Formats: sequence, structure tokens, C-alpha cells
Amino acid sequence: MVYSDIKELLTDAKNFATGANDLQLKGILLEIQDEVFNLQEENKLLREKNNELKNATIIDAELEYHEGVYLRGNDIYCSVCWDTDKKLIRVRKVGDTGKGSTMYRCDLCNQWKPSNIPFTE
Repeated sequence: MVYSDIKELLTDAKNFATGANDLQLKGILLEIQDEVFNLQEENKLLREKNNELKNATIIDAELEYHEGVYLRGNDIYCSVCWDTDKKLIRVRKVGDTGKGSTMYRCDLCNQWKPSNIPFTE
């Protein structure tokens, strides 16, 4: 039974109760209808959260960790933002570490991260 079937049954019951003069029955039917609406909203939120988690799992499998940053294709992302909030935030290359690798900075969390990615101009 789907939501539309339940809604139709409740509407039929409410219409039936309208002919009757039982205020208690009408009140109970309205409460049931409110709860169905609440369950529908909760179901929607849970589906959205489930999709977010599935997407994060897919992205997590695509990320490669390189000492302080993540690579996904040719893009470089902040490891702090991803590891703490699952936000995929690109970092800026700010220079050479002096050891041949690259220093990156995240504009969101302001973390500076050295990486083993070779420095190029």
C-alpha cells in the first residue's frame, strides 16, 4: 500500500465521518492524517540522507590520498574538509615546500598542507 492509497482511505473515512456527527471520530481521523503526513516528510528526509551517504561512499572510493590532500582525476581537494564534513573543497597551490613537493591551501578551513605531489610552476 502506497501513500496515495492511505490518503484515499483517510479521505473516504473523513467523508463518511462528515455525514456522522461524531466529533471524536473526526478528531481521530485528522490526527491519523497528520501522522501520515509526518511519516511522509520523515521518509523524504531519510531518502535524501541515504542518497547523500551513497554519494559520499562513491566519491570516497574515487579519492586518492597524497600526504595531506586528495586527488580525484586532475583535481586536488582538502583532506581536512573531506575527512571531517565530507565536503569536496578544492585547494590552491601556494608554492614549493623546498623538498620538491607542493604546498596547498584550503580557502574554506584555511589549512596549509604539504603533499608528495611534485611541484610544477
